[in-house]
Amino acid sequence: MSAIPLISASHLSKKYCRDLKRSLWYGLSDFAAELAGGGWDRLVLRQDEFLALQDVSFKVCRGECLGLIGSNGAGKSTLLKLLNGLIRPDSGTLRVAGRVGALIELGLGINPVLTGRENILVAGAILGVGRREIARRMDEIIEFAGLADFIDAPVQNYSSGMRVRLGFATAAHLDPDILLIDEVLAVGDAGFRSRCYNRIADLSEHCAIVFVSHNMSHVARLATSCLVLDGGVPVFHGATPEAINVYYSLFQSVAPEGRHGSGEVRAGTLEFVDESGSARNSLTFGVPFSIRLDLRAEHAVADLVVNVVFKTIGDQVAAQCNNYVTPHPIAVGAGERLRVTMDIRQLLLNPGVYRIACLLMSSDMSRHYDWIEYARTLTVTGGRPAGGVLQFAPDWRVEILPDAKGTL
Repeated sequence: MSAIPLISASHLSKKYCRDLKRSLWYGLSDFAAELAGGGWDRLVLRQDEFLALQDVSFKVCRGECLGLIGSNGAGKSTLLKLLNGLIRPDSGTLRVAGRVGALIELGLGINPVLTGRENILVAGAILGVGRREIARRMDEIIEFAGLADFIDAPVQNYSSGMRVRLGFATAAHLDPDILLIDEVLAVGDAGFRSRCYNRIADLSEHCAIVFVSHNMSHVARLATSCLVLDGGVPVFHGATPEAINVYYSLFQSVAPEGRHGSGEVRAGTLEFVDESGSARNSLTFGVPFSIRLDLRAEHAVADLVVNVVFKTIGDQVAAQCNNYVTPHPIAVGAGERLRVTMDIRQLLLNPGVYRIACLLMSSDMSRHYDWIEYARTLTVTGGRPAGGVLQFAPDWRVEILPDAKGTL
């Protein structure tokens, strides 16, 4: 595709003020200074101000999709608003060439009083698309959004998911040169997400796309390159696989916190051990490994259950390992120290960073002896991230079937 960038950002910075009254006063004083022709350093931070973005540079050409990733509060939404012209940078230069279609928090342009059909017409007019051309594409937009039964109802009666579907369908079908997308694939059912994937793939052939998501399988599937932000500062800009590893590394330093329980049995060191017996913070998908946990009993317990829980960064339970059924609960005497080892044949968690919780309890779950909400983290490496958090690793067989009509 064309090597001429449709988006060119150089040393962008943007500051905000935490206090509303001071923010209004700073805005008025800056406006007055600008009218008077006075110059001032826009990056000098006054009381309660902070940099939401600092020294961000990148380019996106036609046919490219830039993945914009980072933790909450990293500056991703601020950058999208800059690209969409909703706010101005305090320093740096930004060039955006062509028609921009945006699906971000403030860029939908949806009027809740108007119907879905009327909102499509308004969005087209804003983008400079002729009424006849919008009418030609109307049915396609409605079908894509799956809103045929509601298109003539006021948008204020739509659910949040329906609004996002309407916004994406409209933005993606009016031939944008640049498409800004913020977490759209987190909304809607599998059918809608599939249509989004296919539509983004079609647009990527002639459009520059900036795509924000916390789902690394979506990023790996769509992004040709990535920009990783941390606290408003760019920490990596380059190939998608390396960017995803950098993103995961932002979550590895999680301090243990949230400890509860009666203290009758206390958990000590929890380690992940590879085949050679070495403790590891990172393991590769598909390898055998062991979980090793040291315990100390302050009182005798006859029915100890050990439960190790793997959670995603979004606090979703991905997997558990415990001895509820096999083997049976453990008996431990007062003052005894134990080392419990759980040998696992294959690590089937998808690549990513997982927060590990450790829970010691009675077999009837009526008593918690020790509960560490975040004991440590484990990084799983491997190939391209996939959907979900767990995938099977079967032995495959491929056979050529006899030529028989009507069997499939």
